[in-house]
Amino acid sequence: ISANGNISFPLGTAAAPSIYFASDTNTGVFSPDGDQVAITTAGTQRVTVDSSGKVGIGTTSPADNGSDTMLALKRAGSGESASLAIHAASNASSLIRFADGTGTAEERNAGSIIVSHSDQSMQFGIQNAERMRIDSSGRLLVGRTASVLDNIGGIGYANIVQIEGAATGSGLSVSNTGGTGRINITRKYSPSNNDDLGYLSFGAEVGSTVERARITCAAEFTNANKRGGRLVFATCADGAHDPTERMRITSSGRVSMPNTGGYPEA
Repeated sequence: ISANGNISFPLGTAAAPSIYFASDTNTGVFSPDGDQVAITTAGTQRVTVDSSGKVGIGTTSPADNGSDTMLALKRAGSGESASLAIHAASNASSLIRFADGTGTAEERNAGSIIVSHSDQSMQFGIQNAERMRIDSSGRLLVGRTASVLDNIGGIGYANIVQIEGAATGSGLSVSNTGGTGRINITRKYSPSNNDDLGYLSFGAEVGSTVERARITCAAEFTNANKRGGRLVFATCADGAHDPTERMRITSSGRVSMPNTGGYPEA
């Protein structure tokens, strides 16, 4: 003990820390190097705080994960996974916040990931506002906090991906800098002739979406490889919610309308 009251300890090692408890001489606190402090248990270094304030758990060199890493967790055994558990009550939330300041809520919550245990949803926020969530049924909701039923042919469906915007031009954009942009709508099974394979549906939402028009792709083939398809264009009559076919393009490229004498063979 110095004259000014400071206490000096030897550096110690992981196997023999300079500060230990009772007779447990291989568990305690030591300094592995200059300007560093570490915690050891059972003679193994477990937690390290280096000279720049970086913290390593399971690693003695947290800076190895990058100069911007302030907390590194490592479990390097073969087949061993590393995880970070955040445990909250079943009527509360577990969350991670990303901040760029402390003066406003937007700075304190510049970004966030929240798991609400009460409704089993995961929410993603930007600038103190929720932007996207995955609900308890695995639906992806962008711009909305609750699933909305889409009324297709008089039947309500909760689509697996739902996107909602409030600004002019809000929608879905697909681009490809390496080739042609595309959207694929597929039915994952081996179709029979005349099976519907995909809908492109148009509607309006008041509580739940009511369908107004639809483009349908259906299987249309005679060959053994079951390839070939047609497009059917349908609209809802005034007051109706179930679209009526108005035009089709067959697998052979022929165009017909139901009020012009029936459909030609494919």
